Amino acid sequence: MASVRYTFVHSVGVCAIAFSALPASGDTYLALGDSLAFGYSTFLGTPQGLGDNGYVRRYADHLGGVSGARPEVLNFAVPGETSGDFAGGAGFGFLYNQIYFDDAIGGADFTQAELLDRSLAEHAAGTRTITNVTVQLGVNDLLQLADQPGFFGLSSSEQLAQINATINSAAAVVSGILG
Repeated sequence: MASVRYTFVHSVGVCAIAFSALPASGDTYLALGDSLAFGYSTFLGTPQGLGDNGYVRRYADHLGGVSGARPEVLNFAVPGETSGDFAGGAGFGFLYNQIYFDDAIGGADFTQAELLDRSLAEHAAGTRTITNVTVQLGVNDLLQLADQPGFFGLSSSEQLAQINATINSAAAVVSGILG
């Protein structure tokens, strides 16, 4: 039986989860999240692609180096995604991620949550082995909060209360994903 490691990291603006076992040939690393998971750098500097960029590429390379078999990378991350967008529908950031235009997936009518459900069904049916999952959401939730008119006019205790509520809301979405 493979060794399993589960880590939950919760820091200001970032909710990240890693579930990992050493991959074998044919295994899948599934990445979910926002621009940090996709590998976004700048508006003009981020290529369209399948999201084998940034920390996702480095983590997949690490897994391959440790186990001798780099897993297939399936990255559903969408630049600009908030925790609310995860199941509610992405903004224009999905245009960076070419996986949303794969004929097998069916076009850009899917949310990350729907693609996750599809992948988990494939796993349950034995057609896909998902050995590693990372989830990174929450930064854009905080950016939206800070962009609200009057936010910086609030007292520090009111700002902190709203920040905590935003982080807790994003953490609840991440917990739901794990469920």
